[in-house]
Amino acid sequence: MSMHTGLDADSAFIECDGAQYFLKLHHQELPGAADSHLAAMAARAAARVGAAPGFVEHAPHSSATLFERAPAGWRTVMRPDFDNPDVKASALRTIKRWHGTDTLPIDRPAWHFIDATLTAIDAILGGASEQAQLVVPEDFEVLRRHSADLLKVIALSPAPQVPLHGQILASNMLVGPENQILLVDFDHAANGDPLWDLAALALAFDCPDAEHAELLTQYGIAAEAHTLTRLHACMALLDIGWGLWGRLAHFLSPRSNIEFFKYGETRLVRARGRLAAQSGAQL
Repeated sequence: MSMHTGLDADSAFIECDGAQYFLKLHHQELPGAADSHLAAMAARAAARVGAAPGFVEHAPHSSATLFERAPAGWRTVMRPDFDNPDVKASALRTIKRWHGTDTLPIDRPAWHFIDATLTAIDAILGGASEQAQLVVPEDFEVLRRHSADLLKVIALSPAPQVPLHGQILASNMLVGPENQILLVDFDHAANGDPLWDLAALALAFDCPDAEHAELLTQYGIAAEAHTLTRLHACMALLDIGWGLWGRLAHFLSPRSNIEFFKYGETRLVRARGRLAAQSGAQL
């Protein structure tokens, strides 16, 4: 799996008056781009409850946000870290701590970036956009139908509304010396069903379906059949969404140093594998 790193922002460590900071600059050229003001607001709220690094400042009318640099001994999580049960448990605790805060003043669904991606693809294919040519996957229409079915599955049961991170990935977590976990990059924060973040975490863990009931139980959700079904629907939809976004970014972004195509195709391969076993209509 290509790392989800640097896809929608540039970052740098900087020093000022002897203090260390982390600077983030969002890119705005792609559909579903992060609203840096909303992302900063969510990051500030998460920092208050100890779920994220210290928040310093967001520059008004700018895509720049400044954070405290994590202390020595902290680093970005890598996939093998999740082989450690303590790291997995710590990630769940941190996510639940974030979910336990007040909902965000953000009026957008958890799947907003998927809607933005599909809208942009339709505009290009329909000739309404003069942006770069786009070659969609051969099964694009099938994936679109699956997406609609998956959203219906997710909506079948009422769910509590919590503040979501919206982009749970190994590369969006920091691990500390005692396996503590902090979340970074709240670019797609929204309010919604906690299963969205748990589905992304299950994908990050790369754990088999047989372990998903344990993941839900450890978080504090009853692992009932309909809940597991909705979790799997979220997992498939996230892979479809980011897969199509990666394909779109490959053709639209001027940044040639990012493997958008490879990232997107890898996630689509995983989505197709899940849908071959459990299609959106079957779920």
